[in-house]
Amino acid sequence: MMIESVKLFLYSGEIHYFRIPEAAWRDRLARALATGFNTVSTYVPWALHEPREGVIDLEAFVKFLDAVEKSGLDLFVRVGPVSNAELVNEGLPRWLLSDPAAQPIGTSSGMHPGIHHTPEGIPSYLSPRYLECVARWYAVLLPIIAARQKKDGNGPVLAVQLCNEIGMICWLARFTDRAPWVMKMYHAFLRKRYGRIEDLNTAYGSAYSDFSEVEQPPVTVPERSNLRPWLDRAEFIRDYYAEYFGRLAEMARSHGITCELVANIPMFWDYDTRGRGVQAPVTVSQFRGFPRRVPGLALGGAYQMRRFDHENIHDVVVATEAVREIQRGGGGGRECGRIYCVELQTGILSDRPRLYPSDVELNLRVSAAQGLDGINAYMFCGGRNPPRTGQFGEEHEWQAPIASDGTPRPHLRPLEDFGRFLKTFGEPYSRSRRRTVTTVAWYTLYWMTEFMNGDGIRRLQTERESTAFDGLWRLLDIVGRPFELLDVKRRLFTPESHPTLWMYCFEFLERDVQEKLAIYVRAGGRLALWPRFPRFDERYEECRLLQEACGIEETEEEEGNVWIGGIERYSGGRVFSIERKKGDQILGLSAAGRPVIVRRTVGRGELLFVGVALRDNFLYWRSIVARWCDEWKIEEPVRLRPVGEIGAHLRELPSEGAFLTLSNPHELAISLKISLPQLGVEERTVSVPARRAWILPLRIKWGRWFIEWANSEILDLKEKRDGLEIRYREPVLGEEFEIIGQDPTGKRFQGTGRDGLAEIGIGRG
Repeated sequence: MMIESVKLFLYSGEIHYFRIPEAAWRDRLARALATGFNTVSTYVPWALHEPREGVIDLEAFVKFLDAVEKSGLDLFVRVGPVSNAELVNEGLPRWLLSDPAAQPIGTSSGMHPGIHHTPEGIPSYLSPRYLECVARWYAVLLPIIAARQKKDGNGPVLAVQLCNEIGMICWLARFTDRAPWVMKMYHAFLRKRYGRIEDLNTAYGSAYSDFSEVEQPPVTVPERSNLRPWLDRAEFIRDYYAEYFGRLAEMARSHGITCELVANIPMFWDYDTRGRGVQAPVTVSQFRGFPRRVPGLALGGAYQMRRFDHENIHDVVVATEAVREIQRGGGGGRECGRIYCVELQTGILSDRPRLYPSDVELNLRVSAAQGLDGINAYMFCGGRNPPRTGQFGEEHEWQAPIASDGTPRPHLRPLEDFGRFLKTFGEPYSRSRRRTVTTVAWYTLYWMTEFMNGDGIRRLQTERESTAFDGLWRLLDIVGRPFELLDVKRRLFTPESHPTLWMYCFEFLERDVQEKLAIYVRAGGRLALWPRFPRFDERYEECRLLQEACGIEETEEEEGNVWIGGIERYSGGRVFSIERKKGDQILGLSAAGRPVIVRRTVGRGELLFVGVALRDNFLYWRSIVARWCDEWKIEEPVRLRPVGEIGAHLRELPSEGAFLTLSNPHELAISLKISLPQLGVEERTVSVPARRAWILPLRIKWGRWFIEWANSEILDLKEKRDGLEIRYREPVLGEEFEIIGQDPTGKRFQGTGRDGLAEIGIGRG
């Protein structure tokens, strides 16, 4: 984001004016500024400002706009119509949902038992009545915001989020919208896709006489049945959500909103004490059509990690790459909009689990390291709900870094430290981009199951999450091979554009995708395929095109372990083997002695077939995957020894330097050897304290100084007449801070420090 010709990393904290007394606004905004935020964020809940239809009172919001402007902060405003915000009915007015013309979908009695905050149901997004009421709400609210946009020099508003977490409740409850206007749109979608009803009947195995007769399929999918009707419905839902958001965007632009528009994606799923992102590829895929419908749109997710540890660091990597890929899809292969974390969990609903500073620090720095353009801390301040409006009662403490009474909590400190880092390095950091060295195939049809159930779908869901998400995708991140996700159905890929491609396969795969993969490998690509070759297309008709293209006549399915390098390894259950051919390099065998892991030349390319689920349950898989990467000459941008103990994520600046984030999610300090050959950083020793994360500047220019290396995170730099004063985060107890670089005279210096302070003199290195 460019503000006054300076690149800005949006660093924001969520402050809800409607939950905090007006007398405390000035204090909370001052706290935000002192923390290092350049922006604050708030919802504008429709239900609170229009409790009775036609009676809209925005006085409190306007006063808050004034307060933000006076504070010197910018504002990221989230205007609904759906806020969620832990409000009853997601912040929608009761009078709207009590109107049958708004076509509420489901009620709390018919939904998932955990979805209790929508007692009146949720609206049909394209209901004429609903959109009419939204248009009236926007017509009053948006001109006020338009007059305060920062880009026009008239106020603090930097960006506007339209609606919030679109489709979340339907996803969680598996409720689909079957309103008459939606069905009309559904039939038009099918007519455009198939052209003739006879062609639809051929695809479905049906006997409809007209498109208007086609019903949405039920949620339950019979085992190994034709998936085409369910996949068409999933594709349609994505068009439906994009059309809804597009109409909101058109309203916003018509009312003078010219600043950046943002959409927020629900991502994380609560497991016991840990938030997981295994559903992120599902929910992100639902927003696939948004960037094309609204060019320049910024997309973001909610990184709700709760306890952040070794088990879910890679979730942030996958979630961010999924958003980046749909941004590329909207821009014809180029990123076409910014990527934010709209809700980074710096607070949490209840006191279980308890949130600690280390959880916030790890989440904040690892998330930023994925190349995000901005982060919004949710929440920053606790507060109280107006009576009978909060879905969890009157209190909204949220374990926020600033409690509702203004008391700071310990996890405010990592937010302050990151704010200090951004004040020092924010401009180059915002220009840096995540480096990738290989590609993971994201076949979105495996992840479009939000409105499907049944035994076969459950098998797919279990396998994709354990074998792909927590399997090889995780392993690639752990062994230091940063990857991009590629939608292999919708995007072009060649051996030149993507030299290596890792493809998880279930038992079905569409014929056209099998053809693309076959062409890719025969043309010179290196394709890693696991844990099986597909045997069917999406209609569960036999289709072995990819298998045949790779010269495989037969496959076998067995139970038992695998032997790699003469050592028995646990397989986790089934293994898939192929017949041996001349020239094959056999890397693994089944209990029956059949090839399970094979490297084979295919045309001008190479196939790595891995007929076993690669779950990261045992450390030995890491060295095996690292060896495969070495053999394929997949670069390791950051060489760490030992491998896999500490996360290493690099943000690079073109023709300049980089910022390296080292994250230690373990309970013990870890010391390791590190080198970055591409940046000319020779092997050095770094120690990272337990449950901490460093952002290290590498070959970064700061003013007249040049910093080549530091073994801890630099927070403040101050140039003095005779040198440089450095404040830094202290390394592991007992170790010195080390910094290497060049001073303004061009002379190299090497300095050390203790107790968080070091000084370098000019010309006396």
